[in-house]
Amino acid sequence: MRIVLRGSTGLPIGHAAALARDRRKGRFVGHSMAKITGPNAFAARYARRSSARWITAATAAMSASSAFSPSPSAASAFYVRDQSASSLANAHAGATADAEDLTYMFFNGAALAGVPSSGVAMLGTFTHAHARFDDGRASNALGSPIGGGNSDGGGNTLVPALYGAWKLDETFTQLADVVLGLAINAPFGFETEYDEDWIGRYHAVQSRLRTIDFNPVIAYRPIDGLSIAAGLQVEYVDAKLTSALDFGSLGAANGVPGAQPGAQDGFAKLTGDDWGYGWTAGLLFEPLPGTRLGLSYRSAVHQQLKGDTRVRLDDAGVGAALGVKPGTTAARAKLTLPEVIGIGLYQDLPHGWAVMADVTWTRWSRYRELRISVSDPAKPDDVTEEDWRDTWSFSAGATYRPSEDWALRTGIGYDQSPTRNKTRTPRTPSNNGLLIALGASYQAAPNIGFSVGYGHYFIESARIGLAADEPGNAARGNLSGSSHNGVDMLALQVNWSF
Repeated sequence: MRIVLRGSTGLPIGHAAALARDRRKGRFVGHSMAKITGPNAFAARYARRSSARWITAATAAMSASSAFSPSPSAASAFYVRDQSASSLANAHAGATADAEDLTYMFFNGAALAGVPSSGVAMLGTFTHAHARFDDGRASNALGSPIGGGNSDGGGNTLVPALYGAWKLDETFTQLADVVLGLAINAPFGFETEYDEDWIGRYHAVQSRLRTIDFNPVIAYRPIDGLSIAAGLQVEYVDAKLTSALDFGSLGAANGVPGAQPGAQDGFAKLTGDDWGYGWTAGLLFEPLPGTRLGLSYRSAVHQQLKGDTRVRLDDAGVGAALGVKPGTTAARAKLTLPEVIGIGLYQDLPHGWAVMADVTWTRWSRYRELRISVSDPAKPDDVTEEDWRDTWSFSAGATYRPSEDWALRTGIGYDQSPTRNKTRTPRTPSNNGLLIALGASYQAAPNIGFSVGYGHYFIESARIGLAADEPGNAARGNLSGSSHNGVDMLALQVNWSF
């Protein structure tokens, strides 16, 4: 994932980029330094760059260089797999190979080829997440402590989904074994929001990414036991990132009278949206009755978000004394949502039992760096290394059918986190997690069925340790602590066939 921000006049981000790059080389432009250590040396470096233009750039980079850094709602970062109550109840085990109802087309469009009739499915997934930051310690680049309490960045969300299928042979007899489908989902998304005065406010306050994906699919069964599908993704994304600006520390470092580190905060907000396009493909193979193998692919979607940054100064006038101008600046960002590949197995057993398993790979290694550029090509980019890694998710589950109308489900899953200890931020407090799930389905009438699924993610404690002398953190300061995360999900679903 490569992210580029381009600002118009008003917030010259490029000078902060030059600062970050030269600091990695152990020097500033025009000031040779073989080695710099300790807070006093760092304070000296601060003072050398006391121009209003550099301070403006620092405040811009403080907010913008962490903008669009994704933050997870669960262990698997911000890829949202909870698009089916039936699948959630099995911890998404076998989701790529199951074809029980229309909602499985999210995981594998080839599931459409097996539907008995046209119909629709609707569901809503309620999610309660907590991302509690504890044992927090923070200081600015000069070593002065930053006040503020710990905070919980979690919250509640409701994610809807809608599916439809049309068997063409019901209208056109010559088009047997062809099914058209449409899925409307939010396949990627997250939101964390900390208190505006919390101890890590200079690194993150609010982080939000929302998507709506329209996925028309065509599925075809060329021979008995084999189904294939292909689809188009039309995806809208909307993002908002905010953080506080430590004008007090910047003012103290540059001799502004009355400046108090950590006590005179401004605020920055970045918003943007865009449409992107991709595709999906799937295959479902049934070598024996009751045995199904599934393979699915969801392509990357490349977005170029357009929006603006807004800066609010502190009430004490320190930001104004530094020459920072409040207001709005045009911004642009590139965001690539990653590829997802799934492999699934479903097996019927005697006496109403079935077992299933699934493996999912997500290409998070696209997110290697956060790159900020300005419109002036003479100014260098600001680069923050992220170094995310590809992830694997594993799940296994079982379903028991005590009667034709009822199905009882359970499952367990394990998700890897793409973040690494050295690059994890409050916007990305993800770590590996274990999902435990259960639920049930009930066929109330020949054409109406209901499903419910519940799951809880047990996520490992995520350590955060950010240093002011690392690229991009000069104006944010040092921050350390632990994020204790967990997610509860409850999905309700109705299936209606025509």
